[in-house]
Amino acid sequence: MENKINIGRVILGGIAGGIVMLVIGFVIHAVLLEEYYVHFQSVGSVLSEPRPGIGSILMFPITILLGIPLAFLYVLSRKHLGAGPKTALIVGFLVGLMGLSVASAMYSFYNLGRMIPFGMGVDFMLECIGGALIAGLLYKDK
Repeated sequence: MENKINIGRVILGGIAGGIVMLVIGFVIHAVLLEEYYVHFQSVGSVLSEPRPGIGSILMFPITILLGIPLAFLYVLSRKHLGAGPKTALIVGFLVGLMGLSVASAMYSFYNLGRMIPFGMGVDFMLECIGGALIAGLLYKDK
């Protein structure tokens, strides 16, 4: 393993990982949790349409770009943990743990029941693991 990081592969793996993250989030929120969102839309806790503006436009590219820091963390971790899926799993899991505070706050301070915050925590964990695995799969030294 060289000491020089292949930035092109970090970006490629990160974008591919970010796309996987986007797909995982879609499956969890739009498919598995759909009935919960519909209920909370009917009582006014969740908007039925996103607010117009830059936020709803940037949500997708931002999610895709979040794979790049994951890819970079995977590459940096290879030096100490070795290359491969085990390292990607560890990186994804550790980063995913950070998202549990958001899910906990969502459960504690928002009227969204239990499943949406739980789904948010599971989603973030699976997105980070999936994104890191794909980024790790695509990363190659120069």
